[in-house]
Amino acid sequence: ISAAIHGRLLSFHRAPAGPGDFDCLTYHEDGLLLVGADGRILEVGDWADLRGRVPEGVAVDDHSGKLIAETAAP
Repeated sequence: ISAAIHGRLLSFHRAPAGPGDFDCLTYHEDGLLLVGADGRILEVGDWADLRGRVPEGVAVDDHSGKLIAETAAP
């Protein structure tokens, strides 16, 4: 883990099928995104569940209250 980003996280897994299709996304109000040395996302989840996985010496970029959207590469 080379980077950790804390904030509100929104991920889309596919295009919505229509209004109210919330199965196409994942939202973490207080989330943590862990990034590997190659820049790829390693893990996404709730801050409370993942904060203990941030290695000593890796600073957490705190964007609390800000929305961070991630998308899968094609």
